[in-house]
Amino acid sequence: MVVSIAMIIIIAGLSLHVICNLAFLAVYIWLIKERDEIFMLWRTQHKYASVFVPILGTVFSFHLYRMLYVNFFNLAGSRAIFLKKEVIYTPMIRFSYFHILCVCFPLIAAQILILNHFPISNLIWMLALDSLFVTVLICLLVFLDIRKMEKTLNEE
Repeated sequence: MVVSIAMIIIIAGLSLHVICNLAFLAVYIWLIKERDEIFMLWRTQHKYASVFVPILGTVFSFHLYRMLYVNFFNLAGSRAIFLKKEVIYTPMIRFSYFHILCVCFPLIAAQILILNHFPISNLIWMLALDSLFVTVLICLLVFLDIRKMEKTLNEE
């Protein structure tokens, strides 16, 4: 019974993750990519990044859209220019909060259920513990990034 509940929570969390990825792609296409003239100019000069990042962000995680503006390994394709940073930051902050509340927290709860149900010597217990550490770390890093974006927006 506990395993079934945990699996339902995990499947629901991963489904919401996919929905977040697709919804952020829609926001990126209609609100960011087409309405910011400076970013449109930047995209014409950086075709590889402007195609590669949205594909990765849709397939894996919308958090990868951050690669457009974080100066990733000092690559020119990761220094996108926006008319206002709030164009990308505001949807990223909203989606990140939603992701933490509706995806990460339920996954953490499901992993704790699994840890309580199985004995320590079981492989499933070990995988749940590993997944719990990774999920908590991702939650922490995303939350810190949200705070950094909010601070940047407040300074503008």
